[in-house]
Order: sequence, then structure tokens, then C-alpha cells
Amino acid sequence: MKKGFTLIELSIALAIIAIIGALLSIIIVNYPKKIENTYINVLHENQKVLMEAVVSIVFDENLPSYLSTDQNKLRQALRDKLKDTEIEIYNPLTKDNSIIATTETRYHDSAAVIISKRKTTIKTAINNPKKYLYPLNASENAKKKFDGALIILICEDGYIFYGYLHGKVLNIETMRF
Repeated sequence: MKKGFTLIELSIALAIIAIIGALLSIIIVNYPKKIENTYINVLHENQKVLMEAVVSIVFDENLPSYLSTDQNKLRQALRDKLKDTEIEIYNPLTKDNSIIATTETRYHDSAAVIISKRKTTIKTAINNPKKYLYPLNASENAKKKFDGALIILICEDGYIFYGYLHGKVLNIETMRF
């Protein structure tokens, strides 16, 4: 009896290897897209949570005047609102759950960044994103630090909510005073 493989057996083995290779290449090609979609979904969820919290704060505390709306006050109100709940926002890239305001002396990775542009309207900011939508107009270092964060921009006439991921602004939504 001869030992070895027949041509049919070798062909079947090569076909199986080719199928496994094709499946692996499909998975490898689509994996980064799946990860990116996961990051975007986390930003959307953060945005919903924080928009609901801001609406609640506005109605509870009479906050909606741009003259009296302070980014530090809003940041603290959001922290207080979420503190006793099971809801947690986080930056999908760094897993940080901080809510910060840009007037804080120490910038760090965060889940949400609150910025005040009180003399700018929502329409002006949205129509000039590179000038008004942070961190598009920030240094490269700041862009890296706020990658994966939700941004809340306080304007003269309301709030703009958007995600910032890998140099792009995502899902701009507004809430007017």
C-alpha cells in the first residue's frame, strides 16, 4: 500500500485553506469599521444622556440664559445629575468618564467637554465649524486629548452637542434657550 495523499485530497485541503483565508481576510478588513461604528454608537449614547440631563437642568434650575450660563456651573450640574444614577458616560477611546470645562487649568482625556462661546449664535458656529467647533480650531495636542469626547458648546442662543472622533465632528444637534 502506498502512503500519501491523492490529488483529490490535496485539492480539498487547499480549497478549505482558501475558504478559511478568504473568511479571515473579510474579518480583518471589516474589523476597523466595526470598531469605529462602536465608538460612534458610544458617542451617540453619551449625547442622548447629556442632552436629556441638560434639558432637565434647564427646567429644574432656570439655567437658559447665556448671560448666566457658566460652563463650570453646567459641568457641575451635569456631574451632580449623573452622580446618583446608574448612567455613566465615557470616552470610548480612553474609557475616561470625566466631564470637564475648558476653563479648567488641566486638560485631560474626557468623556465630555463643555465650552462657552457666548457671543456666537448656534447658526454662526455651525456654518463656520473650523472657526467655532472645538477642537477643529485647536492645537494638535488638544485634538488628541479630546478625541472620542462629546462636546457641549454653549452659544448665545442655546447649546450645540456633537461628538469629536479622529478629526471629525459627528452628529450635530442643538437645543435653543
